[in-house]
Amino acid sequence: MKASAIIAPALTSGIAYWAYANGRGLLNAMTLAPLPTSYYAGGDVSKKCINVKDGFLDRLRFCEDATIWHAPSHPKLLITCDPGRQEWNTVMTSSNRVQRLALEGYPIQADFHPLGIHTVSSPGKPSTVFIVNHGRSNTTIEIFHLHDSSPTSPYPKLEYVQTLAHPAFVSPNAIVPISPVSFYVSNDHRFTRRIPLVGDFVSLAESLFAAPLSWVDRVDIQSEGSSQFNVTRAISNIKFANGVAVSPDGKEFAVSSTTGLAIHFYDRTVDEETKEEKLTYRTSVPVPFTPDNLSYDESEFDSRTLIVAGHPHFPSLLQVAKKKARTAPSWVIAIEPVIDEPPKTGDLAAPYGVYERVSAVDSHTITTLYQSDGTHFSSSATGIKHGNDFFVTGLYAEGILHCR
Repeated sequence: MKASAIIAPALTSGIAYWAYANGRGLLNAMTLAPLPTSYYAGGDVSKKCINVKDGFLDRLRFCEDATIWHAPSHPKLLITCDPGRQEWNTVMTSSNRVQRLALEGYPIQADFHPLGIHTVSSPGKPSTVFIVNHGRSNTTIEIFHLHDSSPTSPYPKLEYVQTLAHPAFVSPNAIVPISPVSFYVSNDHRFTRRIPLVGDFVSLAESLFAAPLSWVDRVDIQSEGSSQFNVTRAISNIKFANGVAVSPDGKEFAVSSTTGLAIHFYDRTVDEETKEEKLTYRTSVPVPFTPDNLSYDESEFDSRTLIVAGHPHFPSLLQVAKKKARTAPSWVIAIEPVIDEPPKTGDLAAPYGVYERVSAVDSHTITTLYQSDGTHFSSSATGIKHGNDFFVTGLYAEGILHCR
């Protein structure tokens, strides 16, 4: 038998399997949904939501990630932004007032391009902030201590602690700490644009073909400020691992698969014999857009409500990135576990429901919190729900959205 007679059916079968596994997700990512100008589940957008901007300084633009900082005085929102693609800043907002945080002690010659950000509090000590830094030469994890305002220091400040670099940090994206010396970090691509000559091509191919080549690592630092740390693989074989989050009770871990258009849930447990922590896969929930960042609703300690923001029409996002369009659609959802009652399959209040695009699953329900065709707010990247406050950052948006 000729080799071609074997290769052709195998190739056909491979293409058929890829189309079956990725076809609907790819169709959703590439099809422009009939989204409204604006919709907010909490009520009238014109009365409930405002776009928070930074006035004439124009620093609150193109914000990718955000996290709640539980400061001793009162909670504040930390945001990473790229104003104008010319410089990257870490900014903070509280009560619709924006304030830039100085990076005290940070090396002047360092190349600072923040992406993912998260913070963890320590009783009686400054909070620890972890930031993914996409430098031009390599990607690092930057660690800071975050000091709250005081009578002697009226403004919060970021104090530089250390920089972590490691060969495993190939393409870090999102980060979530579990202590001041331990965190999880997603790596969204196996192949990056830094590879000489072919970097752009192989990175794009990995995304377009939804190759399951990305992963999540756990990093453990020997002690605060120590240069000694271990990197261990926590999860492998994910299609474009992006946002990561740990539930308020610490028992659930979630990671978004951008090109897989799904959220993967894991049980976070400790092995009784080895005392080592492990993540055990539990289930996946399909979502109606390419998901970006994740955050849990922290209103209750045992809350398992996951907030997911993402991009309903990937071509529009690419057009904005290339400066060929001004806006791209936004969509933010809440995923809740089904406890006792059968899953609801409605999302009926939203002008364009989740289940117009994906099938319901038995384990979770999905509800739309916010959606827009991009006119009201563009390119949603992160959704944060804290009490009655709801925030959305936009990858290519002016300001951030704040709804009450």
